[in-house]
Amino acid sequence: IRDRGPEPDEDYYRSVSSWRDSPHFTERERLAIGYAEYLSLDPQGLARDDEFWTRIRLAYSDAEIVDLSYCAFSWFQGRVTHALGLDGACAI
Repeated sequence: IRDRGPEPDEDYYRSVSSWRDSPHFTERERLAIGYAEYLSLDPQGLARDDEFWTRIRLAYSDAEIVDLSYCAFSWFQGRVTHALGLDGACAI
């Protein structure tokens, strides 16, 4: 079993809302959080933001960006399913 470190405390959860400045996140983590937020709020703007793409490509490989995209999509899909009440339709 891999040690994942201590369980997050209340300070950590408070830092989530201020992720841009929080000392709890590395630069790579901030880019991943920013990517997910940007993707959810302004996907067309994200597609055109060359400066953001330059920064994220310096920190992540193309394969990692695909993984981040898939993770964000999975989360968004779950939120849509929940919002439409479809998550209770399947007993699996």
